[in-house]
Parts: sequence; structure tokens; C-alpha cells
Amino acid sequence: MKRWDELNNLFNQIGAKVTFGLNALIGRRESTTKKGLWVGDWQSQNAREFMNYTISKGYKIDSYEFEVGLLQGLKLNNMEKMLQHLRFKNLVKELHPDTKTQPKVLGPGGFYDDKWFNTFLEVLGQGVVDGTSHHIYNLGPSICICIKD
Repeated sequence: MKRWDELNNLFNQIGAKVTFGLNALIGRRESTTKKGLWVGDWQSQNAREFMNYTISKGYKIDSYEFEVGLLQGLKLNNMEKMLQHLRFKNLVKELHPDTKTQPKVLGPGGFYDDKWFNTFLEVLGQGVVDGTSHHIYNLGPSICICIKD
């Protein structure tokens, strides 16, 4: 956690608002029937420990983004993704009970697909996702072998 401590020192010096992406794939495994699809339950212990450490140090997090790894072509089925976001939001509320200092929970970032995002937000309903982020990668995904040094 030394690196996290150093980063927070920098964040405090420059007055940064921090959004931190947490991995939604911990505890899951790749499907044996469909390439790129991950199945199983998300294990929250790693996220819980990280957030508890962050809270214990007094570090301020503006928001958490619950990430699936969309840029690497990894997928969860839509219902799993929605249920896991609900579990994640409940974890944030549990660890940050004061709504005045509670970090926001952002929906998954990635390439924008209006039909998918509309369905995602409608099914989750109000109060689960506080916002979404949009990532623009003009050079393509980070695993693209077409990018030269």
C-alpha cells in the first residue's frame, strides 16, 4: 500500500478529486462455453480491504468505478453486471454510512452503446449508479498489437 500512500500524498498536494476503478472480475472465471464471458460471483473482500485501508488513512475518494475490463473484451451477462453493481453500491454505503462524505458509484466505463446503457440504468433504477464515465481510446484497446512504440 506504500504506492497508494504516495499517490494520496500527491493527490492532497494538488487538490485532485479521485475516481478509483475497482476490479469486478475478482472471484469470477472465464466461461467454458463462451469466450470472453466471465461467470460466477464477484468476491468483494479485496475491495472491502482496500476501501477500509483508504478510510483508515483518511484518504478522500470522490467516486469509485466498478470495472469489468471492457477494453480487453471481457464481458459479464447484463443481469450479473447489474446485480454486482447493486452489491457494490451496498458495500460503499456500508463502509461510508455518512451520505455527505460517501463516494459516488459510477457505472462501467467503456465505449458508449446507448441501448446497453439505457437498459442498464433503467433496470438498476435510481440511487444505485450516481453517474457514468466515458472512456475514449482513439488508438484502440490497450491490447491492440497494431500500435507501435
